[in-house]
Amino acid sequence: YLFNFATAATKKISESVAETAQTIKKSVEEGKIDSIIDKTIIGDFQKEQKKFVQEQQTKKSEAAVPPWVDSNEEETIQQQILALSADKRNFLRDPPAGVQFNFDFDQMYPVAMVMLQEDELLNRMRFDLVPKHIKEEVFWRNYFYRVSLIKQSAQLTALAAQQQAVGKEENKGREEDSQLK
Repeated sequence: YLFNFATAATKKISESVAETAQTIKKSVEEGKIDSIIDKTIIGDFQKEQKKFVQEQQTKKSEAAVPPWVDSNEEETIQQQILALSADKRNFLRDPPAGVQFNFDFDQMYPVAMVMLQEDELLNRMRFDLVPKHIKEEVFWRNYFYRVSLIKQSAQLTALAAQQQAVGKEENKGREEDSQLK
């Protein structure tokens, strides 16, 4: 009795395994292996990984804007920043010794990718210089140092203009006071 039971069970298991093997073979031949993988833990992991990568890319692309956005003199700053790409020295010269310039490559990388899309000359310059003449991180550090100089210059110009306007208003007020006296 036990022998008959074991033989029947073995036969059913063998048929089931053979049937599963045929199904897998047919799926692989038809290119439907992805549907099998999707039903496993590996498939779930791959789905989660793709979702995570897409979220990270959208966060970076949403956060990254060109450096001239939201500036007072946006057009002027844009022209000056785009003009940086014309001269190799802007990328090959390090910031002067003793200058405090904090540069985080990971943080600025999305902005760098946006700039490559905005500025064709920058794209060509990077292609020519990296890695033959200079490392990628040094390339971007030197570039963003000069961008920061342009932005600081624009801020100082705006501040000076604002102070001149305040000074003129004070002078007008003093003249009116003296006329009233």
